[in-house]
Amino acid sequence: MLQAIKDRTRGWVAYVIIAMLAVPFAFFGVYSYFQPSSNPAVADVNGEQIKRNELDQTVSRQREQLRRQLGEDFDPDQISDERLRRRALEQLVDELVLRTFAEDHGMVAPDGVVARRIRSDSRFQENGEFSRQRYRDVLSRSNISVSEYENRLRRNATVVLLRDAVGSSAFVTDSELERMAAVQYQRRHLAWLRVDAKALRDRVEVSDERVASYYEDNKQAFERPQKVRLAYVELSRETLADGSEVSDQQLRQRYEQVKDQRGQPERRRVEQIQLDVPEDASDQQLREAEERLSGIRDRILGGELSFGEAAREYSEDNLSAKQGGEIGLISPGDLGGAFDDTAFELDKGRISEPVRTSSGVHLIRVTEIKPAQRPSFDAIKGELREAIIDERVAKRIADRTTELKNEAFRNQESLTPAANALGLEVRETDWFDEGGADSGIAANEAIVSAAFSQRVLQQRRNSKLIELSDNRRVVVRVREHKPAQVPPLTEVRDEVAERVRSDQLAELTRERGEELIKRVEEDGERFGSLAQGDGISINEYGWISRQSRGEVPRSILATAFRMPAPGDGDTSLKGTLLRPQERGEAADYAVIALRGVQDGSLEGLSDQQRQSLRQQLQRTSQQSGLDEVTAALREAADVTIHDGRL
Repeated sequence: MLQAIKDRTRGWVAYVIIAMLAVPFAFFGVYSYFQPSSNPAVADVNGEQIKRNELDQTVSRQREQLRRQLGEDFDPDQISDERLRRRALEQLVDELVLRTFAEDHGMVAPDGVVARRIRSDSRFQENGEFSRQRYRDVLSRSNISVSEYENRLRRNATVVLLRDAVGSSAFVTDSELERMAAVQYQRRHLAWLRVDAKALRDRVEVSDERVASYYEDNKQAFERPQKVRLAYVELSRETLADGSEVSDQQLRQRYEQVKDQRGQPERRRVEQIQLDVPEDASDQQLREAEERLSGIRDRILGGELSFGEAAREYSEDNLSAKQGGEIGLISPGDLGGAFDDTAFELDKGRISEPVRTSSGVHLIRVTEIKPAQRPSFDAIKGELREAIIDERVAKRIADRTTELKNEAFRNQESLTPAANALGLEVRETDWFDEGGADSGIAANEAIVSAAFSQRVLQQRRNSKLIELSDNRRVVVRVREHKPAQVPPLTEVRDEVAERVRSDQLAELTRERGEELIKRVEEDGERFGSLAQGDGISINEYGWISRQSRGEVPRSILATAFRMPAPGDGDTSLKGTLLRPQERGEAADYAVIALRGVQDGSLEGLSDQQRQSLRQQLQRTSQQSGLDEVTAALREAADVTIHDGRL
């Protein structure tokens, strides 16, 4: 192509073309011309795109939620990444469909809702109170602008408004409540026998023949996953900090620039009474709302009722009404417009005249005023030094990012040229598998994903530039690779032997448990007398409920409430493993005796229990209604999923 251009262009035409080509090369580097988009759309919903990085973030949040919920039971190997990504994408599509519908019908979360969400977020608080500077700093570190973050919050809050609107139509009948109480507060008379696997351990003999046979039949269970060791080049504060000092003069100059921003502006604790009035309300509607609020104001000033009582009774902002009108501490600009102007002009304890905003009409009262504060130079000197150094490093990283991209792309077989060109060293990781490492760069999901990608592992090329954080860029390549392999029996004999022993013990405990059941059902032996055998213990609970989780093992409780109710005077028996069988550990066996079932009733329940039951049914009904609405909107929407980009 270049030769064709040369043959067909001469003089000033050639210079124009060269100049046009030089501009994008200068800004983006050669590397960018050979790279596909790093953030493609994974779905299109009514013309709006869902990007892959949004999906990645959602998957990461859901995985972390699972980690917190399951605790020690969390096993990443048992969680299908493909299934998790698919579920997260379906959730994003549903939310986008709902949000689009809400916005198309004029449903938008008001400023006050967004502001309250921000102020209540612990990430933006210092000493339990909202800090505007901390808010900006946290967003800056996450590379998110204030407007972008607040728009995102508003979109999410709008979906919540729609969910609430759909859910408000749900109701619970007394008969539904009675049926729910019958199931939820049902009581069952329970006892169970434990057959202890450890007591049978001496009866198990693990022969070499059985070990060898088990190994041959279950080789894949002992497979060692593939592992890699990486070489990498890193642009970061650690690798690029030049060690130059920050002078006292530079620190004082910076202090003068930021002292007002870093200080705490005047803050006021505010209460409100709000009447909802649409933005397109008529003059008559507006006058009626203002007159109504003026009447409420007169009653408060006349001592007929307190501001908090009036807020709880009349305010149409549910969140603040529940708190007696309390909004909390606000800073200038938090709520904006007429609300802000009024709140920061009022004397402490005074009640404003009705104030019109986009959310409605308000009465405002200030209950506390905290004067503005400014930090001393010495108090933030260290932070200023760190900020200046971070800025220097960020600039150096920005200046060198394109160079690292290009050098790593031009020399696909090695990282040494890139390291030499930028004055960096090639570092190495320890061995790790596809589960990643506990520390170091291999603990990062993006690094692990790149390490086992076709480009890096199979083709043995340098990775694309990986952004680990705002000021950390890495390029990796495989230094060494150990393929997945099944180790020889000699290396895993002890592990195999434990599994054989565990399987045999599980079979022994099951056989003994079934024998106990037979002795009761066929031989007529009393259940309580069965506990006289070695390694058998009885647990008599009597009447228990579903709420007895702390007293009864989870697996026993779950099984007991799935068993059919026995006839009058009879006993139902059921055998089950007490806990899932784990590697090297045999499961005890439980024989459960169910002697009676009593349905629950609303009678005897406290008001709090009844309310909790009603709310539970209400949530179920709301979710069912929301699912139906979402399904209908999804059916009518134009949704395209790009499976190849997930």
